[in-house]
Amino acid sequence: MEARKIIKEEAKKHLKANIKNVFAVCLFLGVFAAVINLVTDCLYEYVIWADVNRQELYEAILQGNTEALYIYSDLTNKAALLSSLLSLISSFIVMFFALPTVGFFFKQVEGKKPTLKEFFSEKRYFEGFKLKLLILVKVFLWSLLFIIPGIVKYFSYSMAPYLKYKNPEKSCRECIDKSKEIMKGYKGSLFVLHLSFIGWYILAGFGVSMVGRVPFIGMYLSIAANFVFSALISGYILSSETIFYKELTSTYLLNKDNVQSSITETKNVEINPFEESKTEGFDIQKAEQKDCETERNSQSENKGQKDGNET
Repeated sequence: MEARKIIKEEAKKHLKANIKNVFAVCLFLGVFAAVINLVTDCLYEYVIWADVNRQELYEAILQGNTEALYIYSDLTNKAALLSSLLSLISSFIVMFFALPTVGFFFKQVEGKKPTLKEFFSEKRYFEGFKLKLLILVKVFLWSLLFIIPGIVKYFSYSMAPYLKYKNPEKSCRECIDKSKEIMKGYKGSLFVLHLSFIGWYILAGFGVSMVGRVPFIGMYLSIAANFVFSALISGYILSSETIFYKELTSTYLLNKDNVQSSITETKNVEINPFEESKTEGFDIQKAEQKDCETERNSQSENKGQKDGNET
């Protein structure tokens, strides 16, 4: 069985055990981000277009009025700049919940049932904001070279929030550097794990579009459905990513109920990556190769026993 499938099955098991609280946390994050975006959109409309009659401006442009065209071009440039700035501010505000979210899903995959109250009790908002801001700046600078280096670095730094949560005494830079270290050779595995959820997004998009066709209230139902699907998928992804981190730093999946895996062979003890010279994780291809080797060894042993019995 592929390591990716094992991770997702484990994530599903924890989601089923605590679906209400996971849904509540992810729904809060989604609604919070939507409200921030709504506020910024209203501010954008008020600042740029408040004193402009767009209909008259469009008609003047169609009539060949060069002054109207100049005004429209100037306002459009200002609108694009302000929109980018407000979107950045919106992202900054959401970053404050980075570590509380990580803490919630750590408890989730450890078999506990954390609540929305526990989510807010973390109160490590500024730490998470500082870390996510530093990661954002680094990924942005790498993206200036080309989009692919930016994507690679995004996955390279992706374990930093988990490391920061588990090691609050470490600086943000130390966590980012350690994330780069433990993700060497595993960025592709995490990328494929994230890519495997694309089917859920397609299915959710189809569901939202179908709900939107309901007469009279279709628009409102589609908005609600979008929030519901997004919250469920986000919970699934975050649970899977947390298990991915735990498998990099511990033997989390060993001896799990109803899960047969030869990914790891040592005891289920969490390792602090900052105390290890090199943290051994897993890789999908390596796990599959190991599964094949184990199966071949088992077949050889069975064949040897059979030959001995015949003798």
